[in-house]
Amino acid sequence: MEGIKLKPLIGITTGNSAANEIRFVPETGGTYPRLQTLPTTYIHAVEDAGGVPVLLPIVDQEETLYGMIEHLSGVVFSGGVDV
Repeated sequence: MEGIKLKPLIGITTGNSAANEIRFVPETGGTYPRLQTLPTTYIHAVEDAGGVPVLLPIVDQEETLYGMIEHLSGVVFSGGVDV
């Protein structure tokens, strides 16, 4: 890709939704797990600043996290009660 300037990859942390427990879905008879969410304003802000937003899920294994962040040019901590 000679001559093409790549935009920086910027990771954005996600958070657990307010409905963070497993819930029963009557229509299917099953359940769905908690969701990881992010306000779209973070995504648009990274794009407006010239970056490519990459959502970073909450993961259980450190190795997974390191595998994701080693390719990023920066990280936005999206905030919340734990930041």
